[in-house]
Amino acid sequence: MKIIFCSMMFADADENIRKSKKPNTVSGHKYQENLLRGLLDNECEVTVINTPRIRKYPDYKKILIKADAFYLDKNVIGKNIGFINLFVINYITQYIHICRELEKTIKKFEKEKVVLLVFNSYLIQSLAMLKVKRKYKNIILCDSIGDIHGKYGITVKRIGIKGKIITWIEELQDKIAVKFDAFVLHTKPMAEALHITNKPFCLMECPYKISFLKETIEDKEKDRKIIMYAGALQEDYGLWHLIHAFSLICDDKYFLQIAGSGDMAEEIKQLSEKNDRIQYLGFISPAEVSEYQQRADVLVNPRTSAYEFVKYSFPSKIMEYLASGIPYVGHRLPCIPPEYDLYIQYPKDESDEALMEKIVEICELSLEERKAIGEKARNFIIGEKNPKVMCKKIVHMLEGVKTSYEDEKHCIAK
Repeated sequence: MKIIFCSMMFADADENIRKSKKPNTVSGHKYQENLLRGLLDNECEVTVINTPRIRKYPDYKKILIKADAFYLDKNVIGKNIGFINLFVINYITQYIHICRELEKTIKKFEKEKVVLLVFNSYLIQSLAMLKVKRKYKNIILCDSIGDIHGKYGITVKRIGIKGKIITWIEELQDKIAVKFDAFVLHTKPMAEALHITNKPFCLMECPYKISFLKETIEDKEKDRKIIMYAGALQEDYGLWHLIHAFSLICDDKYFLQIAGSGDMAEEIKQLSEKNDRIQYLGFISPAEVSEYQQRADVLVNPRTSAYEFVKYSFPSKIMEYLASGIPYVGHRLPCIPPEYDLYIQYPKDESDEALMEKIVEICELSLEERKAIGEKARNFIIGEKNPKVMCKKIVHMLEGVKTSYEDEKHCIAK
């Protein structure tokens, strides 16, 4: 199967994060990389047209982004497009270069079926894909959607003209998404919200590849218990719920580590300056996150079912936490399939007290007991949620989707 993946990944994660005042979140990059790996593992012929995942100048230090080769495991499988990294101009130059690269690549395949794939309905990529589909009849458009917006999405504080533009773009993305031919969704309610239940779609959580495994690092200070959260620092993600639950633990051997960026970053930083049991790590690289996780006793995702958006997304940190080999505590969310119940440590309810009790319960287990819980979860991810297994659903779905060229031939044959 021929696939052109119009992605938006870091060209070089460490460098892109280092040069950013406000780095983009890493979860979207990880999802797309694992999606790409899964398609390749299923013997798809994939060409990547990647728009580097960076903030606009001056939040990212460079204005002129030059085109270069896109590498995966030291192999060139596509291209990072170039563009001018100034607000509005970046969208125009990205659109021009994506259209150009799509045309060049599609011409190589003539009448073969070609799937154009995008992640999360990215606006510029989606507009470029729709443009070339109007010209070529051998095209299938597929959207792998992690989040939807508006009343079904997370509440984000937006101010000023720039905030209004971003909100308008997000709403436009959802409207454009329905024009695609096939979809990869986290949950069935996403199809209902987007009104695409009459189109082909498959359900898939986040595929996850463990690139390296480290043994759990035993803290020499046996009396310390480390609770860790790494991810977006948004109130809707339950950060205050976690902080309040932690405040109920009066034992001085318990410490809370928080890593990430978002609206709550400054508040958490100030809180850590007043409470020496709370440590704010800032926005750190994926490798550093892994190092801290391996020193933790428990990893926590405090997201609750109180918000509507939890039905329309699957937190990628669930896969990351389960794959870490460290016990994972999180609430039973409507987006989580039943097969995960054996591996997630659920509090009895969504109160601060219940979350505190479950955290303490897991932390007070012996090291051997915690290792057994973590290893069981990690084996589940490795065996059943790896990119090859998960992306087989996408390949199977796309094999049944016909292009307009194939439909014409079928009508002629009749």
